[in-house]
Amino acid sequence: MEQQIGYVVSCRYQRVADRDGLLMALQSPDRRAGELLRCGKDFLRQLAPMDEATFRPLQQRLAAQIRASRPPEARALSALRQEYGLPELTPQAVDALRFVEVADLAREMTRRRRRWQVLFTTGD
Repeated sequence: MEQQIGYVVSCRYQRVADRDGLLMALQSPDRRAGELLRCGKDFLRQLAPMDEATFRPLQQRLAAQIRASRPPEARALSALRQEYGLPELTPQAVDALRFVEVADLAREMTRRRRRWQVLFTTGD
C-alpha cells in the first residue's frame, strides 16, 4: 500500500526499555501530526498477514545478510550490545525465530494501540 504523505524517515522493529515495538518516523511538509498518525494506523490495518511460506525465505535472507561481512559501525554496535548484555542479532537468533511467535508479536504490536507512544514536533 502506498500513500503520498511526505517522507518515511524510518520504519523498523525497535525494542526500548524491555518493550517490543515498531518505530515509524514520518515527516511531511504539509500534513499535521494527527493526519500522519491516521496514515500510520491505516497503513498497519491494511497490511496483508504474512504466511509461513513467505516468512521462510525472508528469514533465510536475513540470516545470510548477518553472516556476510559487516561494516565497522555494525561491529562497533555489536560490541556495545555485548558489553551491556543486550540481545544481539545473530544468524543463530534468526534461525531460532518461529513464524507463529513473529506473527503473534506483529498482531499484538498493531492491535494494542493504547500502548503506542506518539511523539511529534511542529515546524513552527
